[in-house]
Amino acid sequence: MAFHVEGVHCTACLARIEGAAAATPGVLTPRLDMGRHVLEFTAAPEASLADLARRLHAMGYRMRPLPPGALEGGADARERRSMLVRAGVAAASAGNIMLLSTSLYSGADRSPVAGAFAWLTFVLFLPILFYSAVPFYRSAFGALRHRRASIDVPIVTALAGGTLLGLVHLLRGSGEVYFDSLAVLVALLLGSRTWLLSLQRRYLSPEHLSAFYTPSRVRVETPDGVVERDASQVRIGDVVVVERGERSGVDGQLLEGDVWVDASVLTGESRPRRRLAGQTLFAATRVVSGRARVRVTAVGDATRMGRLLAETERAALGRSPMVALADRAAQAISLGILAVGGVVALAWALVDPGEAARRALAVVILACPCALALATPMAQAMALTRASRRGAMVKSAEIFERIQRVRDVFFDKTGTLTHGELDIVGWWPAPPSPTLAGVVLALEEGVDHPVAHALVRALRERGAAPSRVRERTVVPGRGVEGVVAGRRWTIGAPADPGAVPREAFGSGAEACTVVALRDAEGRVALAAALGDRVRDDARDVVRRLERRGLRVHLVSGDAPEPARAVARAVGIAPDRVHAGMTPEAKRDRVAAAGAAMMVGDGVNDAVALGRAWVGVAVHGSMEASFRAADVYLADGGLAALADVVDLAHETMTVIRRTLKFSLAYNTVGGLFALAGHVTPLVAAVAMPASSATVVTMAVVGTRRWRELACARVESPAGGVGGGVDTSPSPGTAAKRVSGDAASPDAAAGEAGA
Repeated sequence: MAFHVEGVHCTACLARIEGAAAATPGVLTPRLDMGRHVLEFTAAPEASLADLARRLHAMGYRMRPLPPGALEGGADARERRSMLVRAGVAAASAGNIMLLSTSLYSGADRSPVAGAFAWLTFVLFLPILFYSAVPFYRSAFGALRHRRASIDVPIVTALAGGTLLGLVHLLRGSGEVYFDSLAVLVALLLGSRTWLLSLQRRYLSPEHLSAFYTPSRVRVETPDGVVERDASQVRIGDVVVVERGERSGVDGQLLEGDVWVDASVLTGESRPRRRLAGQTLFAATRVVSGRARVRVTAVGDATRMGRLLAETERAALGRSPMVALADRAAQAISLGILAVGGVVALAWALVDPGEAARRALAVVILACPCALALATPMAQAMALTRASRRGAMVKSAEIFERIQRVRDVFFDKTGTLTHGELDIVGWWPAPPSPTLAGVVLALEEGVDHPVAHALVRALRERGAAPSRVRERTVVPGRGVEGVVAGRRWTIGAPADPGAVPREAFGSGAEACTVVALRDAEGRVALAAALGDRVRDDARDVVRRLERRGLRVHLVSGDAPEPARAVARAVGIAPDRVHAGMTPEAKRDRVAAAGAAMMVGDGVNDAVALGRAWVGVAVHGSMEASFRAADVYLADGGLAALADVVDLAHETMTVIRRTLKFSLAYNTVGGLFALAGHVTPLVAAVAMPASSATVVTMAVVGTRRWRELACARVESPAGGVGGGVDTSPSPGTAAKRVSGDAASPDAAAGEAGA
């Protein structure tokens, strides 16, 4: 079930709302989307929605049903519109109050109309007091009812105290009235909160994950021809056209044609596969040859990719330790403000009650930490969006906090530092007999690993036919076992490297990966040397990580010679090369390093990725990778890894900068207000201005990252979808395949290249 919740304005609200929902009997797995203010949960039969609504209402929030289309922005748009109307009323009243107050400040206070002007400011203040400021009352009273601090409590205290004192002075006919200061305060606060609601909608909703592979526009067949429509308007049964080089935005059935598609993001298969009419084309798969006409069977979150992203989104913007720290700081400041304001009022009350009220009111207004609790999640949400534009999907904002504490980085070799597109350099003994070739084919065909792909491709080109296999078992990181023709065979790295003479493969074999076919007694019957190209960006990435002060290692299940050769090519020190390692040995090595990052295959290195402080998957299906890793590099390259590391450090710098600024402002501003140098009117203007400054610092971040984010946004032609996507594409993974292919095989080869 999903409901819109009114009154959400910081991550402290997230914790309270989710906590109240979880404490309601029958309400399971509650999750609040901070961007859209939508509370989603699973309701058991005994769940009482009325009970949940009462709990939230007592805390100052309102839970409303979602009308059709609300998940696309309708419900929170109404909340923003309501806030805008309240801000407009406050601004209109405050403007007129300031006109009258200016007359009083300019000398009219000694004229016969002074009293009438003062009463008129009070009358103009009433719409603000009883209409515009109502959201502050709900939040503050809900906080007090549950005995917790809230950033709205100081605001309501200032409003109540200022209004009461101003009314007393008005009735006495002497003393300062504070309606102008309070009116400006409410108007500016509501204006800034309306702006913050828009920022939340834009940055605090994890929709950047969906946009990563979902087009914003698709082509739909209609009686008037093919037209472009918004992806949210596509319905089941529509016919969508996906051109060559574009990704599908829907799950559907191919109506006709013979197309080749790249489904690597879902399946981990590195080579395109053929799809015929009647077969299913999934969202996020890319057409590399032909033109696909697809009858839609699932859209949005109902697609296979949508379900995966929905699971990922649930953790994307949870309360990280840094966000929880900011929330606690904001609550502590709120309590401190009230305490200091009370002490100031008591201290000056004996000397000058009017001055006591003026200083206490200025302190309470000026030092309110309205934006402190929002700046940290805003900066983290911006980092998630920027990472996706760089071709990296990060599970949650907490990962950035972990990355900046990493000290060691461990790289897998095959498919990570290298392309994983292996070719056979030689056989021993050569050529392989048809019988042994059939055994190898039987064991390796259908296995999703670069070594298996190379062996199958080479043997198929030789015309070999697979034998019948039973009891086949794939052991990640070790190889494949099975029974062929009554004998048990194993293919993988040779148990004894000396059992296979490398010189038999010719020069350069020391940099190759050697796999051996062994019988039940461990005797090598056939061996193959496979070569792999180092990624073009690997050396630069290693250099950038080392400039960050990180120690870079290579861990591989391969023999020492090829591992050292790759390490030399990318610039890893020889004493940090760990070869011949099983998956368990990799896991133990990474775990022993403490705050370490593991970069490897989402399937074959799953054990090590799961034990690492931060796991980064660069190969395999997205589904399998996200089960094991924290970061998924979508374009298969490594450049995005160094970018994410830089982004994590930059984000934490921005967060610390905003926290320091906010704390310094509250301290210095509070001292000036205590000393009497700040009037309530100046405080009313300065407080929202400081909040806007803090949030702007968090959103904008550093100039360098703004330039990087803009530089990496792909053109619409390279987008993710039915031809006219305007969302950022995940690096090179979504680039259009140019030119015309002479055949499906040629197209598949071009896409593989």
